[in-house]
Amino acid sequence: MFATLTMNFPNLKNYYSLLGENIRKSRDEARITQQDLADAIGLSRVSIVNIEKGRQKPMPHHLELMIRVLHCSLEDIYPKISESEDMNVFNSILNNNPEFGNKHKISIFLNKHLNK
Repeated sequence: MFATLTMNFPNLKNYYSLLGENIRKSRDEARITQQDLADAIGLSRVSIVNIEKGRQKPMPHHLELMIRVLHCSLEDIYPKISESEDMNVFNSILNNNPEFGNKHKISIFLNKHLNK
């Protein structure tokens, strides 16, 4: 199911690239190295590099840990989703992938950003 959704959502790759860019900017502003962030949240430095480049999708619990370590908010790191993006795709991804953890919190966040 996830592969089908990804194929129908061409901007998903760009979304993760923007997410990674925002994480890098927040990390730079906090003056924290990739290695220090990795150690703090239980990932390798290579994983942080890949997340910042948009090649690796961070798990929600890692995002939660990142915002705590970087002293930022979800709004600081999540890319702004344009109104033209299909919220139903995000809801389908969240509903069909239990590894995304707290779906309700993420769904509220995405809905809030789409309705601005």
